[in-house]
Amino acid sequence: MRNTPSQAEFNYLWDLLLKQYPASTSYFNRVLAGIQSTQRVEEQNAIIKRTINSYISIIKLTKKLDNLWNFLLSE
Repeated sequence: MRNTPSQAEFNYLWDLLLKQYPASTSYFNRVLAGIQSTQRVEEQNAIIKRTINSYISIIKLTKKLDNLWNFLLSE
């Protein structure tokens, strides 16, 4: 992506932002938690769309979603 900071740059700028505006911490935590949840739902929807067909069992679909959750929780 163009103009995207590296992970280290982002972390530095994020910490700087929170130090300059400490009252914003609780706001960011609420807002970003919602974004993260939305991303997870979108990821689940993508997996469902890629894997669902008339032959897939609900068990296989559930296993794929469980794998996704385990992957996301390990990050």
